[in-house]
Amino acid sequence: MTGVSESPRVLELFAGAGGMAIGLADAGFRHVALLEKDPNAVATLQANAASGSGVTPDISIESLDVHSFEYEAISPEIAVLAAGAPCQPFSLAGNHLGDEDNRNLFPEVFRAQRALLPRAVFLENVWGLARTSFRPYLEYLLLQLALPYMPARRNELWAAHRRRLKAEAGRDRGSTEPSYDVHIAAIDCANFGVPQRRNRLFVVAFRSDLDVTWKWPKASYGEDALLFAKYTCGSYWREHGVRPRLASRIPQQASLFTSHGTKRWRTVRDVLRDLPPPVLQGAAQPYHPNHYRIDGCRQYRGHTGSTMDQPAKTLKAGVHGVPGGENMIRFSNGVLRYFTLHESALLQTFPSDYVFRGTRSAAIRQIGNAAPAEVVRLLGILIRRLLGQAGAAGCSRFRTPHVDLVDGAALVQL
Repeated sequence: MTGVSESPRVLELFAGAGGMAIGLADAGFRHVALLEKDPNAVATLQANAASGSGVTPDISIESLDVHSFEYEAISPEIAVLAAGAPCQPFSLAGNHLGDEDNRNLFPEVFRAQRALLPRAVFLENVWGLARTSFRPYLEYLLLQLALPYMPARRNELWAAHRRRLKAEAGRDRGSTEPSYDVHIAAIDCANFGVPQRRNRLFVVAFRSDLDVTWKWPKASYGEDALLFAKYTCGSYWREHGVRPRLASRIPQQASLFTSHGTKRWRTVRDVLRDLPPPVLQGAAQPYHPNHYRIDGCRQYRGHTGSTMDQPAKTLKAGVHGVPGGENMIRFSNGVLRYFTLHESALLQTFPSDYVFRGTRSAAIRQIGNAAPAEVVRLLGILIRRLLGQAGAAGCSRFRTPHVDLVDGAALVQL
């Protein structure tokens, strides 16, 4: 069995453009394969691997539908199974079909888990999955992670399967059947150094025989610290060489702002400060091939763009690849323009030399669907540390698993 102190192995499903892969690689994990169906995303992964911007070029990047992948062929042990299952079935911007949507690929995550029995599972998905209407199904997903040895019976409805799983999860046990402790949190990525208000669900599950204790990290960035830097000490404006806002716009309670010991939120201005102006699309790209100007944006109700001195609004993959108002910037003088693809990638904490392949619409989908690499890196470091503490092998028996959200537990929000 492979040790976990150095480069634990990870298999990633639905790799997309590589946000999760970059974060896990930076945390010290070693991918055995990246599985992705979209040819544009595969081209992006391959191009950046070849140039050294992404995961290393000797990693297998498989362009395939996960339904056809044989997980049993992978050896030795996989330390982490990672996946960002397609989120459209549960997205606020989608059709809200949930488990009835044929794009719901969580069953493939569970098939991989049953075949590999990894030491840990790491998942990312949209906030919409935690809405009241989807909450029972979310709990069902977490119960399946906790008890992979209990798949659904033939023609069994998910609600009936959920009842069986919940009863089993509540039973005192000491079993040789594998179980997992499952933890879920809603994370505003701005609170962890991403220059974007991006609320996402993250799930971390550990095999219960490892007997590790997971604790979500505390937010290290905050809005109060940004307000303090702007309106109390003024360091934000000095840092950017910008005159402070007019006194009439300074909140009356400015003297009460405090940093609370955290770093300030990162803003759009932080991202754009060292970038040259974008060139016209089709012109020579001396700085970055994805840094070209995209005209034609307009403001309409609910789509007013991101301001310079706040984190960006949540970047979207767009409807049929056409970005909405969240993907545009409003400058201090009121001028609007779309973020360039390169700027959007930086707002998702991709490396500065990362290049996206495909049409503009294809690139927007890749960027908008990505997990922010920086948040994945921070969580990956904690996961790797715990796996290292657990050693190369766990105990011989699995205990009753811990499962968040069972019996009305509150959702952790960070």
